[in-house]
Amino acid sequence: MNMHKPVLWSPALLAFAVAVMILLSCTCPTPVSPSVMVVTATPSPSPALAMEPPEGTEPSPSPPTAVPTATSLPKAKIVTTAIVPTATSLPKAKIVTTAVIPTATSLPQAVIVTTAITPKTTTTFRLINKSPRPICWLFLDERYSSPKWGAARIVPANPLRPGEERTFELEPGTYNLQVKDCNNQVMDEQYGIAIAGETFRWVISH
Repeated sequence: MNMHKPVLWSPALLAFAVAVMILLSCTCPTPVSPSVMVVTATPSPSPALAMEPPEGTEPSPSPPTAVPTATSLPKAKIVTTAIVPTATSLPKAKIVTTAVIPTATSLPQAVIVTTAITPKTTTTFRLINKSPRPICWLFLDERYSSPKWGAARIVPANPLRPGEERTFELEPGTYNLQVKDCNNQVMDEQYGIAIAGETFRWVISH
């Protein structure tokens, strides 16, 4: 007994065949019993073999294919990970100590300054005016045996006022001393005074 293999029909071809059958049944003058055709519809994307339905039943339609939409898709989750540095993850600081060793060329050269100290051979003569009158004349004569006063050391153009003092450098020796006021009056005079050492003070108080 020969077994017929089921015929695979596409949905479009199956719809066309049904339409032809309906058209033939309406145009025939005599009733014709419709033939029962067993058609197994298999969706083209599915590779599985179709099972032949029982005789007298129509094939069940294939379930609709679900098309994903924007609302059915799962939402993407954005995960932000913050990396916080810790004491162990940070690089350790390196301390570099550089020793600078001075050399003979890097050291500054010493400068030797030689100062010649010449011993003082003169005596500082200090005239101090404590009188109420200005001193307008000062004479210092080294030839004390016969006074010849010579040039004045103080003149009226530059008098020594009360409370002031003035200094002169003299060679050590024996001097005659004389001071006058601006009226040419003798205020004080000394004869045969030895002037020596570093300093000699003469104070006029009257």
